[in-house]
Amino acid sequence: MERTICIYMVASLLTDTRSYLDLSLFVSRVLSHLQEKRRFTGKLGAMASSSGTGAAFAISLRTMNLANIPILTGGINYKKWRREIGLLLTLNEFDIALDIPKPVLTDQSTRAEKADVERWVRANKVALSILESAMTDTVRGGIKKHDLAIDYLNAIERKFKESQKAEISQYMAMLTTYKIEGTGSIRDHIMKMTDAAEKLNSLDVNIGEKQLVFMILQALPSKFSKLKVSYNTQDKNWDVDELIAQCVQEENRQKQERGKDAEMVNFVQSDKGKKAFNSQSGYSGSQ
Repeated sequence: MERTICIYMVASLLTDTRSYLDLSLFVSRVLSHLQEKRRFTGKLGAMASSSGTGAAFAISLRTMNLANIPILTGGINYKKWRREIGLLLTLNEFDIALDIPKPVLTDQSTRAEKADVERWVRANKVALSILESAMTDTVRGGIKKHDLAIDYLNAIERKFKESQKAEISQYMAMLTTYKIEGTGSIRDHIMKMTDAAEKLNSLDVNIGEKQLVFMILQALPSKFSKLKVSYNTQDKNWDVDELIAQCVQEENRQKQERGKDAEMVNFVQSDKGKKAFNSQSGYSGSQ
């Protein structure tokens, strides 16, 4: 039916294009067709809802969009994934498979009760399919399959509660024991620590700005001791961005000093070489 309507619209628009040379009139006709189609779709949705039939058709009229299903990749995005997957199931009325136990049919079950069972079975089946498709192959392979969507969701939750503890320990260890040394810019090292703090915050372990600044200062190498003293002796508190700016400025100052020292060493060595050469030349001449 909808395909027939679309064909009729296209044919009508083509006719309008030939018939009306006025572009504004053509555009108004296009908008009129689109509005009429929306009204028609809305009527069909209301009919499907009132009749209680055509479940597949009703799904297409709601917010269900498989392309928008979030993908669970690990413990870091589990919290956001759980929230979005719950919202998706709720908006499409598949959450009954999570909130309501499976209805039991008896010989005395009414037609309405049988319809409720069919609706629940469908919701459970679709919810399972959504959950299975909303994670990477690696994550899916590590979770036991279940026949009920609620059991499968609980298994996912248990899995990532266990992995979250390990991740929290890993990031906390990095922030408390990390020492900035070796190659790489000071900015890169600080950004690495900032990333670890943000991951901890996403895991409900709150790392405040002042606390993070203190951890970064503790991780700085000894050549930044003047910067540490400067921060500890002033009343103003730095945020992470200001700390990065101060560290980069100090890093550049130290590079310039090393450059000057290198130039001075080269100059002294060159001067010594000239004096030695002149001394040898004078001695040879006297002979």
